[in-house]
Amino acid sequence: MKDLLKYAFDHVPSNKLFMLYCKGTFMKPLIPDKSLVTFVRKPTFENADLTVVLIDDKATIKHVKLVGDKVILISKNNDYDSIVLNKDKLEKILGKVVCVEYDIQ
Repeated sequence: MKDLLKYAFDHVPSNKLFMLYCKGTFMKPLIPDKSLVTFVRKPTFENADLTVVLIDDKATIKHVKLVGDKVILISKNNDYDSIVLNKDKLEKILGKVVCVEYDIQ
């Protein structure tokens, strides 16, 4: 995995790949607590993309769906409700998740 990340960071244009340290179980089991998530900067999304978005000045990772003029932010963990926003209330799309790294211990 580290070789793949090194390759990606070496071959993707500067300032296109970013990493986040994720806390919480909102995307468990897909993204466990304390995971390191790599995403490519992309200001748009396709339906159901695993996307990093900015809400209330905080980055969050969700599956994103566009339904009419509504954006639905969906957690993988069923213990968390989806967030429904008017399309114009979505502050910023930071990018698309391309890699998740975590300890298996």
